[in-house]
Amino acid sequence: MTTHDSSLFSYINGSSPVHKLPAEIKIFLILICPPLLFLTNLQVCLIFMLVISLSSRMCGISFYMQLRDIKPIIIYSFFLIIIGFFSSLYTYFFVKQPFLINTPSTITETLLFLCKPKRQTQLLILHLICTMQFTSFFFKTTTSLHLKEALENIESKITLGKSSGFFAQTFSLFLTFIPTVFRVWNQINLAWLARAGKNNISKYVTLLPIFISVSLQKAHHTFLALENRK
Repeated sequence: MTTHDSSLFSYINGSSPVHKLPAEIKIFLILICPPLLFLTNLQVCLIFMLVISLSSRMCGISFYMQLRDIKPIIIYSFFLIIIGFFSSLYTYFFVKQPFLINTPSTITETLLFLCKPKRQTQLLILHLICTMQFTSFFFKTTTSLHLKEALENIESKITLGKSSGFFAQTFSLFLTFIPTVFRVWNQINLAWLARAGKNNISKYVTLLPIFISVSLQKAHHTFLALENRK
């Protein structure tokens, strides 16, 4: 059974092998994989995206949810492409000697030069998508309680049982606060839209104080809940 929370990074109930994977292994992977992804080439990124997408679907995460979770990266990618276009435009007219636009082939070459994203931009976009996919996959298959217990176990082994667990508790609160922030924003945004609110600057001026207040309250409740489960 899966939950229907529409917020980013929300946990999805399930009994897949990934859900049952020890949280210690997941924490290790989330710390190691994202930096390594930025060292991969175009082909590896595409294969990774396909593997994560299919794995997510097998864990009960719909393709719509996956697309929604990478939406911020898609929006950011448009900005990168637009910046790249104007950069190419500047390079074409002011840095390089402009070649004559008098034949169809030259016109085609010019349009490709101006409009096609550079390979570095393409690779950066794919790296960001892969990182977001993996991060979303991590949070959607791991509960906050499992994260806390795993971090406490890791800290205990590193300190030979001499630690009070402060680091594990603090870091687990930080990790659980990430999906909480998106969940809170999603809730107040839906409430705003349900009251026929418009997407303009007044929306953010009105909702930002509420967002901060509710987020802090949620964080406090999460802290108390984790404390009670010790």
